[in-house]
Amino acid sequence: MRLLRFGFLAVVSVLSVPLAAQSPPQRDPQAVAVAARAFTALGGPAASAGFIDFELRGTTTFAGVSDTPMQVVIRGRGTGSLRVEVQLPKGLNVLILRDGQGAIQRTDGSVRRLELYNTIGPRNFYIPAFSFLARYNESNVEVQSREGELVRGTPADVVEFDLSEHDSGPAPIVRDVTKQRFFFDRVSGLPLKVEYDNLAENDSNAKTKTEIYYSDYRLVRGTLVPFRQDTYADGELQSTLILTSVQFNLGLSDSEFTLRQ
Repeated sequence: MRLLRFGFLAVVSVLSVPLAAQSPPQRDPQAVAVAARAFTALGGPAASAGFIDFELRGTTTFAGVSDTPMQVVIRGRGTGSLRVEVQLPKGLNVLILRDGQGAIQRTDGSVRRLELYNTIGPRNFYIPAFSFLARYNESNVEVQSREGELVRGTPADVVEFDLSEHDSGPAPIVRDVTKQRFFFDRVSGLPLKVEYDNLAENDSNAKTKTEIYYSDYRLVRGTLVPFRQDTYADGELQSTLILTSVQFNLGLSDSEFTLRQ
């Protein structure tokens, strides 16, 4: 089972990126306007002003592996800290991302640190109001329009986000490994899906196109959350996440997001 493709590791190959002179962030006014509308439609302004952390509970099924739903607990703080626990048949699998670093604790208790190229960008795809979208107005975030598309028959505006700089490396590489594309319903403004390129942990040249489709939006304390999220890898269904509960402001401690050595 390739758990590293559970819909939260997003990157492209850093080996083929030329090192060029740093250029200023590209911030297309039209794309910024679309992002601002989507963030407002989700209830993002209220969330960012009043919500510090969150906890999601639900089940996930892995296509081609097992039809039995597995329990999932997802905890996060803002856009920078995330903890995902999946109860597998052999035991608990835990992924932790914090401040650009990440690790996975396997069911046998061993810990594997994740490559930097898989961790430096925002990775909270579970609540769109706390995703990369929430940072659309930051000066070091590039926001650019892409050609509109149909998402399951619904016309969508496409906006691409990436970080223009990061302490981890040269700007051209950072831009490539943090790139994410959001598809917004032209009527409601809500995200229909997010798309990115996923890089294998053991092979930086192995790239997989990953898509997460959002549906069944429900209002939770003023914020819209998609209670169904289907993840596809290179066009094939990989997993389906069904949320059963969403809570905000639980007072999560730092220990929840501590990276084990």
